[in-house]
Amino acid sequence: MRRSSSVVTLWFAVVCVLASVFISADFASAQNSLSKRKHSLAVSPDAPASSRIAARSSLPPLTADTWTGTAGDSNWNTSTNWNAGVPSSSDAVTISTASTTVNLSAGTAGQFGTLTLGSGDTLNVNGNETMEAFGNITNGGAIDLGLSSNNTVGTLLLEGNVTMTGTLTMSNNVSNYIYGANALDQLTNTGTIQGAGHIGNGSMSLVNSGTINTNQSAGMTIQVNDGFTNTGTVEATSGAVLTITSSGTINNTGGTISAGTGSTVAVNSSTIEGGNVTITGAGILQLNSSTFTLGTLTNSSTGQIQIASGYSNYLGGTITNPTGGIINIENGTGLNLYGGAYSSMGAVQLNSAGSASELVIQGPVTLSGGSITMSNNTQNYIFGGTASDTLTNQETISGAGVIGNNSLTLVNSGTINSNQTSGMTINPNGGVTNTGTIESTSGSTLNISNTTVNGAGGTISANASTIKLNSATINGGNITLTGASTL
Repeated sequence: MRRSSSVVTLWFAVVCVLASVFISADFASAQNSLSKRKHSLAVSPDAPASSRIAARSSLPPLTADTWTGTAGDSNWNTSTNWNAGVPSSSDAVTISTASTTVNLSAGTAGQFGTLTLGSGDTLNVNGNETMEAFGNITNGGAIDLGLSSNNTVGTLLLEGNVTMTGTLTMSNNVSNYIYGANALDQLTNTGTIQGAGHIGNGSMSLVNSGTINTNQSAGMTIQVNDGFTNTGTVEATSGAVLTITSSGTINNTGGTISAGTGSTVAVNSSTIEGGNVTITGAGILQLNSSTFTLGTLTNSSTGQIQIASGYSNYLGGTITNPTGGIINIENGTGLNLYGGAYSSMGAVQLNSAGSASELVIQGPVTLSGGSITMSNNTQNYIFGGTASDTLTNQETISGAGVIGNNSLTLVNSGTINSNQTSGMTINPNGGVTNTGTIESTSGSTLNISNTTVNGAGGTISANASTIKLNSATINGGNITLTGASTL
């Protein structure tokens, strides 16, 4: 009995010792694991700057620096004009002394972390000098780049993403600049930028919910490389020229781009999507290898939409061109018309003077309520991007040139009139359906070639003019000759 009790006691002691060993080992392992985890969460002082910044819960606050004007010389770079010395990129700058003008002129570039400008106060950046903005601008007064009085210019250089309120005015000089030190820097404008100069300079993205207005004779160029969103107004007024160039796709949904009377908006190698493009009075919209689509384009009764250069110009969306307004496809240029029904395109002109002027149908297109007039030159062309593209004409096409060019299907219930001495050729390889009138007048010659015309319900006629059929078939309809005409 005693022997059995001793054995049990011994085994119990052994079990306790083993348990103690395993528990100690597990605890040590856990401590080691926790130590490693803490170490992994720490940020090495040798880590990249971006990692160190992300690891901090917040950036150090900016240092307040307020204009006092004590020196009395109105100079940004005079230390005693500030309560904390000449501002740097780490300063929150405030100018709030009523009716104060602060000048950054020839000398040293200025900097601020943020800028607050009070009502009635003005910051002049001139003398070909640069102000570097590392943060937002709250502008209750006025910021001027350049001075017309001494023909100097100024630059606002973005050193990051900057939101700007209030009014910034650029003098009447093309050498005023607003752009980013880095191509990814962004300007968000909620106020007004006006005058002349450059915005973007190929190094910036632009978000505008305010107003950008070129209203000086030297004109303004917007050239951004990393996106352009407009929900506000971008405009040319007072006879000025606004050039939007090499800016990729402009998201204009909810926004307006406009040419005021006597002013021009020139769009170069850029696409405007959505929103409104408007022309007021004798304003001009120029397309130079550019596109407008998915929005509303509205001309005035005295305005012009000019296809000014290139053959890669595209129009789509809703187009309103009232009586008196003109869509001008100039000599040696082309307009591609996206598929859709255009009931108010108004007067369209193809104005070849020897080089090809083209209206290219991209998809099924219906034209009604207007006219197409081709100059007296055989180098005017209306054709399809592919042979299956269909032009349904319910208006009047007149003049000289080529309709079809062996790449189009033509449906005509309006009038097609060859009435110029250079004559007109109709040669769509997808055939012609004519329930309207195809005619030759004013001594002109109409050539119908290499196509089949389904003429039931329609008329082909000549009035003291000539119709030539070359490898063509006409099925049904009426052919009439009036006066000294020839078939």
